[in-house]
Amino acid sequence: MDERQWRHSAESLKEVAVEAQAYDLCLVLEPINRYESFLINTAAQAERLIEMIDEPNLRIQLDTFHMNIEENDFQTPIRSLGEKLVHFHVAENHRGRFGQGTVPWDAVFSALAEIHYRGAIVIETFVPEVAEVAQAAAIWRRMAPSADAIAREGLAFIRRMAERYDL
Repeated sequence: MDERQWRHSAESLKEVAVEAQAYDLCLVLEPINRYESFLINTAAQAERLIEMIDEPNLRIQLDTFHMNIEENDFQTPIRSLGEKLVHFHVAENHRGRFGQGTVPWDAVFSALAEIHYRGAIVIETFVPEVAEVAQAAAIWRRMAPSADAIAREGLAFIRRMAERYDL
């Protein structure tokens, strides 16, 4: 983005943030990968934008799927955000079963522990059975036996990791 786009985005989102404050709402920005958006792809970009907006109700959400594409590592963005990080999506690099991809889960959870993260850790994955969502997320093959299996296994995985890192 050029500086004009940064300013325009900040001015527009400031209006939204001010309106949200009137309802005691927090506005949370999520960096997503370059194939889905040009606006905010990294934690550093999200942080820059919320600093430009300069409203107290702005925070950031990270997602391991997008981080896998856009960040140089997983720990640096988590550590740099600290208390600005209020929501966390987890997914393998291929959006399939946890522990069967390339996401360095120990690095992710240890960084969350370092910042004393206490927000939600939410599974975000997709299955081909929900055709409209699968098409939008480019899910063309089955990554697990069923949606229930990925949810059950994913929850057990998150609980094990959270327990290991005292989250």
